[in-house]
Amino acid sequence: MSRILQVAHYYPPHVGGLERVTHEVAHGLQARGHRVDVLTSAIGAPAGTIDEDGVLVTRLRALNPFERFGVPFPIFWPSLLVIGWRAVGRADVAQIHDMLYLSSWWIALVCRLRRTPYVVTGHVGLVDHPSRLVRGVQRIVHRTIGRRVLAGADHVLPISASIEQQLLEVAPEARTTVLPNGVDTSFFRPAAPGEKALIRARHGLPVDEALVLFVGRPVPKKGYGIVAAAGSPAYRIVFAGVDAPPERHGHLYLGSRPVEEVAELYRAADAFVCASVGEAPLTVLEAMSSGLPVVVNDDPALQALGLGDGATYVTMTPDNLRRHLEKLLADDLAAAGEAAAAEARGMHSRATQVEQLDGFLSGLLPREQPLRVALLSPRYPPWIGGVEKYVEQLARAGQDASDAEVVVITTCPGWRSREESVDGVRVIRLPAPFRLGATPLNPGWFVTVPRLLRRLQVDVVNVHSPGPGFAELACFRSAGRPVVMTYHSGSMVKGAPAPRWVDLLLRTWERFVLPRALDRAAGLIACSPVSMAHATGRAVVIPPSVDLSDFAPGPLERDGSITYVGRIESSSRWKGLHVLVDALPLVAERVPGVRLDLIGEGDDVAVLQSRAERLGVAGRIRWHGSLSHDKVAEHLRRTSVAVLPSLTDAESFGTVIVEAMACATPVVGSDVGGIPGNISDGENGYLVPPGDHVALADALARVLENPELARRMGAASREIAVERFDLDARNAATYAYLRSVAEGYRA
Repeated sequence: MSRILQVAHYYPPHVGGLERVTHEVAHGLQARGHRVDVLTSAIGAPAGTIDEDGVLVTRLRALNPFERFGVPFPIFWPSLLVIGWRAVGRADVAQIHDMLYLSSWWIALVCRLRRTPYVVTGHVGLVDHPSRLVRGVQRIVHRTIGRRVLAGADHVLPISASIEQQLLEVAPEARTTVLPNGVDTSFFRPAAPGEKALIRARHGLPVDEALVLFVGRPVPKKGYGIVAAAGSPAYRIVFAGVDAPPERHGHLYLGSRPVEEVAELYRAADAFVCASVGEAPLTVLEAMSSGLPVVVNDDPALQALGLGDGATYVTMTPDNLRRHLEKLLADDLAAAGEAAAAEARGMHSRATQVEQLDGFLSGLLPREQPLRVALLSPRYPPWIGGVEKYVEQLARAGQDASDAEVVVITTCPGWRSREESVDGVRVIRLPAPFRLGATPLNPGWFVTVPRLLRRLQVDVVNVHSPGPGFAELACFRSAGRPVVMTYHSGSMVKGAPAPRWVDLLLRTWERFVLPRALDRAAGLIACSPVSMAHATGRAVVIPPSVDLSDFAPGPLERDGSITYVGRIESSSRWKGLHVLVDALPLVAERVPGVRLDLIGEGDDVAVLQSRAERLGVAGRIRWHGSLSHDKVAEHLRRTSVAVLPSLTDAESFGTVIVEAMACATPVVGSDVGGIPGNISDGENGYLVPPGDHVALADALARVLENPELARRMGAASREIAVERFDLDARNAATYAYLRSVAEGYRA
C-alpha cells in the first residue's frame, strides 16, 4: 500500500471540472488500495482536515480576490509552508494538478527537497483570457516557475495532445504521456424512458420545449458570452453554474448546482454546447456519457479529444452556433445521442483513467527489492493462442523491468518436467501425461505446485485461466502466497457441435469449482467485462493489448484476401471456423478472386479441408500452419480483412482482432463475448450474428468490394488500437496491480 498526495488549488464542494477530476481520481486510487491525502484550499468549505470516505482532505485557509475577474488563483495563508512540508514527508508520491498555482509551486519544491517523486497533470495550457495582464502573467509563470515545476517532475501527464504540445514548448525536457480525463459512465448515463419529463418537472424546466444545456462558470474562457448571444425560438438555453443576470434574454439560469443535480440536468436536456477556448472541460465527456449530442468549439484543445460521431465541431460565433443547434435539433437526436454515449463508454471511462494513473504513480515508488512473480499458465509458447501470447508478453515485460523477477510455470506433455530459458525468461514445465480435449491434466500437481511455489519464494502468483485445473489449483494450493487470477473468458460452455458431456463438465466446473477458486484468489483481473471474473464485482479490467510497433501498417499492397489466425482444433470449434468455410462460397460469388488464409494448426484441419472440398472452395483456402510472430504481423498488414467468427462468450476479447486493427486492417467478427468491445459496427469493421454464415459472407464481401470503405475502416482500426490497446500500458497496469496485492497481503 502506498501513500499518494493529491494537490489541487480547488476541491469539492467548489464547483469545476478540475475539482471533480481530483475528487474522483483520489477516491479511485483509494479504492485500488492506496492511502490518499488531498491538499487544497478552503475556498468553498471550512478549513481543517477531514476523512471523506477514506480520503484524508486538508483544506488550508486561502483568499481569492481575483475570482470576480475569472482568475482561479487562491492566495494561501503561510500555513501552506508547514502543512505542505509535512504532507510531502508522509507521501510516497505526489500528483500535482496543473502548475499555475501557489500550492503547485510549493509542493513541487518540497518534493525536490525531500526527494519525493511527483507527477504533474496538465489540465490546461495557456488560457486565452481577454485581459492582456492575465495573459502576460500566464506567460511569465510558464517561462519561470512553471517551467521548473514541469522540468522537475518525474512525469507530466497532459490530458490531451494539444496541451502536451504547449507544455513541451514550456519545458522541452519534460517526460510526457497523454492521459485523457474520464467520466463515471454509470453515474453520467442516458435518461431512462419517461425520466426526462420527470426531471424537467422537478427542476421547473419546460416539458415541451427543446433545451440546450451549458454547464460552467460565466468566464471568458468558457465562451459564456457567445452562448448567451446564440438564443433562438427553436430552443431554450439552460445555464447551470451561472446566476441569472439582469437581462435573461429568454434563457434559463439555474445557478451553481451539486454534481448530482448536474447529472440530472444532462438527462433532462436535448443537446449540450461547449464554447471553451484553450481547455478541454470534463463537462463535454459527462454530457456525451449522458447520451447528449454535443456542439463544441473548433478549438485545438477540444479537437484533441477526438470525440467521434457524438460531437459537432463549429467555429464558435453566435450566428454559427445558432445555425448548428437548430440543424442538430431538427435531425435524429436519438441516433446522435446514442453515438455520443457509445464514444464516452468506449474511450473516456474514469476506471480506465484511474487504472493507467495508478500504473504511472506506482512505477515511481521506490523499490527495496524486485517483485518476485510466478506466472502460471496451462500452456506457453511455442503453443499458439491468445492466452499464451498474453502470458509471454507479460513475462517478457517483467523480465525487462528492473523492479520484477519473473518465472513462468506451465505444462508439457509426458511424464518428466523440464526447465529452460525462453528469451531470457525462466520457464518451468511440469509434466502433463493426460489430456481432456485441450486441457492438460496431472493429479500430481496437487503436491508439486505448492512445493514449487514454496521453493521459489515468490511474492505473488498470477494464474491465467480458462483451462480448467492447473490455474485454479493454485488458488487452493498456493503455499501461503497471494494469488491473482487473470480470467480470459466468459462461459466456456461451447454448445453444438461440441459433445453434450463436454458442456456438462464445463457447466459443473463453472458452477461448483470456479466460483470457489475466484473467492480464494487475493485479486482478480478480467480481460473484458465479459470475463466471469468481472461478474464477481472484485475484478479490475485490464484488456489484452498488442505491441503497436510490431503490429503496424506497412507498405505492402492489400491482396484481397481474408485472414483468420488461431487454433484449428476439434476442441476449439467454438471459434466458428466451419461457419467461415460455409461463408466462403457466398463471398466468392461476389468477389471472384477471393482467397482465405488460415494461420494455425490442430487436429481439425482435415475435417475443414473435407468440408471445403464438398463446398467447392478447397482451392481458395491457403493453409499456412503455425507462423512466427513476425510472419503473422506481415499477413495482417497485407490482408484486406481479418475475421474472427467465434460462437460463444468463451471469446472474451479476441486478441487477433486488435492485432489486425493495429495493422490498419478492417475486421469482421461475431457479435458475441468481448468482440463487440473492439469492433464498432460500421466504423472499423462489421459485427455479425454468431453462426450466421450468410451474414458473415455479406460483411466480408462488403469490405472486399469497396476499397475506399476498407481504407476508412482500416484507418479507424489503427486509431482505436493506438488509443486503447497499448501493450506497455497494459503491462504496467498489470504489474502495478500485482504489486499492490502483494503489498496488501504482506500488510
